[in-house]
Amino acid sequence: MKLIITILVFLALATPANAQRGEGSTFRCQNSKLVHVGDSAFLVALKCGKPLHKEVINTGYGKGGQITSEWFYPMKNGWYGVLTIRAGKLIRIGTIQTK
Repeated sequence: MKLIITILVFLALATPANAQRGEGSTFRCQNSKLVHVGDSAFLVALKCGKPLHKEVINTGYGKGGQITSEWFYPMKNGWYGVLTIRAGKLIRIGTIQTK
């Protein structure tokens, strides 16, 4: 019994923080195609199409600066997928609700 409790505690602590914030590593586009964290921006655009809105959140000033942008895709019931792109790669998938 102690072993089971120990394993459950370990698994709870090992859960990635992004899973607890409602973020994920996969996004389903409106055409049912999937994109994943680590995919290129080109592949995201190819699978999901043009986003409803793009917002640059970091202009990449300074040495080694990288441009970061958020791409917004409509979902259902006022929800939007927010795909964060940095240096041409999908680095984060999240959601926001407008209602």
